[in-house]
Amino acid sequence: MKRRLFCYAVILTVFTTAPEARAETATDYVRQRIERLYELLGPSAPDGGSPTKRQAARGVLDEMFDWNEMAKRSLDRYWEERTAAERTEFVRLFSELFQRTYVSRIQLADREKFQYLGEVVDGDRTVVRTKIVTTKGHEIPVDYHTRQTAGGGWKILDLEAGGGVSLVNGYRSQFTRLISRSSYQDLIEKLRALVEKPTGAAPSAGVVFVGAGDIASCDSDGDEGTATLLDATAGVVFTLGDHAYEAGTPIEFAACYEPSWGRHKARTRPTPGNHDYVTSEGSGYFDYFGAAAGARDKGYYSYRLGAWHVISLNSNCSEVGGCAAGSAQERWLRADLAADRTRCTLAYWHHPRFSSGPHGGEPDVRAFWQALYEADAEVVLSAHDHIYERFAPQDPEGRLDVRRGLRQFVVGTGGASHHRFPGPAAPHSEVRSDDTFGVLKLTLYPASYEWQFIPVAGTTFTDSGTVRCH
Repeated sequence: MKRRLFCYAVILTVFTTAPEARAETATDYVRQRIERLYELLGPSAPDGGSPTKRQAARGVLDEMFDWNEMAKRSLDRYWEERTAAERTEFVRLFSELFQRTYVSRIQLADREKFQYLGEVVDGDRTVVRTKIVTTKGHEIPVDYHTRQTAGGGWKILDLEAGGGVSLVNGYRSQFTRLISRSSYQDLIEKLRALVEKPTGAAPSAGVVFVGAGDIASCDSDGDEGTATLLDATAGVVFTLGDHAYEAGTPIEFAACYEPSWGRHKARTRPTPGNHDYVTSEGSGYFDYFGAAAGARDKGYYSYRLGAWHVISLNSNCSEVGGCAAGSAQERWLRADLAADRTRCTLAYWHHPRFSSGPHGGEPDVRAFWQALYEADAEVVLSAHDHIYERFAPQDPEGRLDVRRGLRQFVVGTGGASHHRFPGPAAPHSEVRSDDTFGVLKLTLYPASYEWQFIPVAGTTFTDSGTVRCH
């Protein structure tokens, strides 16, 4: 049975206090405030999405968490270098980022099946041990690390989910890596972009585009974990190929893909991978997705998504008459780009043009990149290597081009398996991970886009940012 799950943060309780008066324990403190959060924001809460309720919830979170201590630890050695004003801003951005993630998980917990498992004293901390039992019977341990305040109350300093995965340590790893590779100011700009919507863009102006590639294997439960992320994310689902391992047969689609990502088939816009073509002419893939996959002899198509022009291409070049300049697919791509001159364009296919993974970059798709580059496209999504990697904007030859270049995301994290990086990062690789399943969520606005990598439960790697279109 597949076991990977979504959610590392939401806690509700069935613990009851003893009738006699006694000092408030750490468990009491955590339980009472999470119950209040659930009353404000849970699925049964009246008007749970109102600004008033959300502001009240923020007040509860401010009572619960020691934002200053958590922010200081997440910034590690770089904290001491900051001025008082910089520390104040960082704490604000960190707390906003954390509380958005935490609150977004409240509705995903089964309130009636949550368990408290007791307290453990660890030095000056008291660890409140809990366990979530989902509606599917899966169990996720979540530990709250608390410390008693001088006034006799409690503050939460960290969360550990999935058996020892520290949330603060996860943030520290990401923040310090970014600062060492770029700068503290770059980190601040990325945090601002994440917690503050693009100027002039109302929330309703954006559309969500979410997915991954290298997805389902009956030998892995990873795809169930990523499908659970999709359950909680509205929008159009993209797939980046290699849907049902090992050969994309009808039986593998039915037995491996359908029980997990198949729940979202009606809103999925796919692209084929090489494993989908192990079955002759990709028949399992085309039979499963039908008209949504495009013409059977092509497998490429385009559509509008909000204000964006979105193009699904077929990088299995030998199966469709090639991908080079002058090929039928490349000519179609250029004509499609010329016919729809929107400001923002995104394309996706299976084999990445650039990658630090074991397969490396694929030169056969250079002509795609060239056509998109000439049309001022923004984003390319690929998979094939079972990793996550984000690149800086590049031209078709892999040269840095922040003015006109395309930003590529390799998102082979759908759940089939992991590939380890064989060596150093490829040129212009900005962020990468080879041990985390998850999905990439893009929010597409008329003149900009946001990205967020959402990891499966029990893991903490993530990546996010906001960029304006060319």
